[in-house]
Amino acid sequence: MASQANPQIPGTIVQQARSSLRALARSTRAKFLLKILITATIFFVLFRTIDPELALRRLATIDPVPLALAALLGAAQGILVMSWRWGIVLRVLDGPVVWRRLAHFMTVSLFFNELMPSTIGGDTMRVILLRRIGRPLGLAAKSVLVERALGLTSLLVLALFGAAAMLPFTDDPTPLWIIIATALAALACGGLLILFTRLGLHLPKGVILRIAQSLNETVTALHRDPARLATLIGLSFLGQLLIFMTVWLVAQALHVPLSVWHVVAIMPAIILVASIPVTLAEWGIREGAMVVGLGLVGIPATDAVTISLVYGLLFLILGMAAGLVWLFSSRLGPMSVS
Repeated sequence: MASQANPQIPGTIVQQARSSLRALARSTRAKFLLKILITATIFFVLFRTIDPELALRRLATIDPVPLALAALLGAAQGILVMSWRWGIVLRVLDGPVVWRRLAHFMTVSLFFNELMPSTIGGDTMRVILLRRIGRPLGLAAKSVLVERALGLTSLLVLALFGAAAMLPFTDDPTPLWIIIATALAALACGGLLILFTRLGLHLPKGVILRIAQSLNETVTALHRDPARLATLIGLSFLGQLLIFMTVWLVAQALHVPLSVWHVVAIMPAIILVASIPVTLAEWGIREGAMVVGLGLVGIPATDAVTISLVYGLLFLILGMAAGLVWLFSSRLGPMSVS
């Protein structure tokens, strides 16, 4: 009887695997459709509140020079700065990869982030690409997690100080206080995760524990290497500032009177809200956040939506260019880890 049952085991495993894959596919489709619905709903509401004629006038008189500079800054932030920061993280985690290869990986990541948001994200592709060159899965995932955590931390700090600086200049400080409270809570949670891990206190097993361990390991390593720590902090803030300047240049190209000071103060909170993964590649939620955020500094909804749309299209074009680079570039030479 036992010998008759054994041949059925592989078939049962295959059936279970197929059922799991079908369930995953159904879940992915459902999430994709939900994101489409949310995105369309937000745009429907926004387009009912703006002046199409004003938006078209802005677009008709767009200045190509600051727009080209915005594209250059966007590419510099998305590929050069992030790959440099990622490379330092990998060295700290004892898995160094040459910068040229990481820049290529970040180019691929930009393509997936902008043009394939519903199936596989750029961060997942970075992990896959690191695996293809022989890096362990745990190290690959940890490096992407830590690199993202550095960017988020710098963004939270900038959002905190930007909102606090804007408090005396707004009639309704409620949104700013919400930003301040959220930033403080997020920074406190990150700090507590690292502290609990160092003290050996119990943390729930799973993703939270792995995140805490990864952050603690990196913080411990960086504590022994202040030069790399300073470089990582500098690159994290530089990356955010390049994003802010990209938005400011888009506003200048559209002849919208938006000051650099207002961009630096408001954009951190806008980026935080836009990064909530409820729409397709930030479309819709970014425009809504722009309307609320830039409205605090007197920018009309029409101009805010127009800036956001041009900014999004700019990165969409960069993503398409990144895809072409990925498809037509020659294979990289043998990897060096020096």
